Amino acid sequence: SVTEHLNCLLKDAILDDRSGCIDSIVPVLERVLLRGDPYSRHFALSWTRLLHCSNRVSVIFALPAILSMLTDQHADITVNVRSFIESVRHQLPPGSCLRIITKIAADRGQASVVRQTALKWMPDLVQKIPTSAESALAISILLQCLDDPYEQISNTAANSHQEIFKALKDICVPINLDSVVGPRSQTAALDYLLVYVRRGGSLTGHQNFQQRLLRILLESPFREIGGILEIVIRIAISQTSLMSTLRDLIRAINCSRESVLEKKRCTVIVNCLSDLLGGHALFNIVSTLPCSELSPMTIHTMMLAIFLSDSLLVF
Repeated sequence: SVTEHLNCLLKDAILDDRSGCIDSIVPVLERVLLRGDPYSRHFALSWTRLLHCSNRVSVIFALPAILSMLTDQHADITVNVRSFIESVRHQLPPGSCLRIITKIAADRGQASVVRQTALKWMPDLVQKIPTSAESALAISILLQCLDDPYEQISNTAANSHQEIFKALKDICVPINLDSVVGPRSQTAALDYLLVYVRRGGSLTGHQNFQQRLLRILLESPFREIGGILEIVIRIAISQTSLMSTLRDLIRAINCSRESVLEKKRCTVIVNCLSDLLGGHALFNIVSTLPCSELSPMTIHTMMLAIFLSDSLLVF
């Protein structure tokens, strides 16, 4: 058609142009991709593809707009978009791309298919820049999505989480506990943190980190207690604050309500401490606390764990 012929002529003229007018075309393309009619968006996408393939402009500038086209009601447009983004996504700068898709994944105002696409891209990008601040933020947002009210989002996030976690040998970023918004994100965050601190990762500068972990400890499922305690102890050792941290922990469980459930929690915590530190170390810590500060339940539970510890058995 005449329109298509004119479109081709304009493309040739722009690509041969040396006046720098491409810079002025970029924002126009972005606006059309976001808000144009289907026909205009189709042409804008072809222009974007051409500029990217000719190495004149990176498609990164239009990535949010292009991903938003996945919601288009015209099947030919969504097919073209999927084909285009799959062909170029591995060529995009990982840092910039990860920042953009992290923002998209976190935006609950975005359509589900757009957020799902962003979540699916995360594992590959995180593995390319495993120790970056962008990766740390992306994983935090990914964890929040595990508890998303939309099942499609939470399931996609779970798949991406598993893929990233399997590649943890290359990922060494601290996880922000603010990303914990529900039970699934809490479990995943603790898994990441445990791997991180076992590698000697530092959490210096993270304010109130241990206090937050201690609060989680008093509310978490019993199966997570051992991992949380190991994180707390490793952090305390790295910051030479083991004794004060453990005193805080003992005081925290001492303040728990003396219900059957809390008695069991106290028992699990003390047994895990005994396993991690040994009975002698636990006894030394307990002996520094005045008995007046401890409830009978706490004293009984601790002494039982200490005397059952392998390190104190005498044959």
